[in-house]
Amino acid sequence: MSSLTIHESGMAFGPFPAGQCFHIERSHCYRQIQNGIQIAEFLLLRRQQAGTSLWVVEAKSSSPRPETL
Repeated sequence: MSSLTIHESGMAFGPFPAGQCFHIERSHCYRQIQNGIQIAEFLLLRRQQAGTSLWVVEAKSSSPRPETL
């Protein structure tokens, strides 16, 4: 089984098993509408004993500043 590693904002995420990670910014659909659209980097399926959850991951190289919240 192949795996996927995503490099974003100076960080590496993964490797994740193929079929459990969807890199939104690399998708054909997002590339067609990306002007002016902000979106998270990727979606990740996490299978655990309690069930499956979907993580929406946004990579930021800086932490939020209180004055901008």
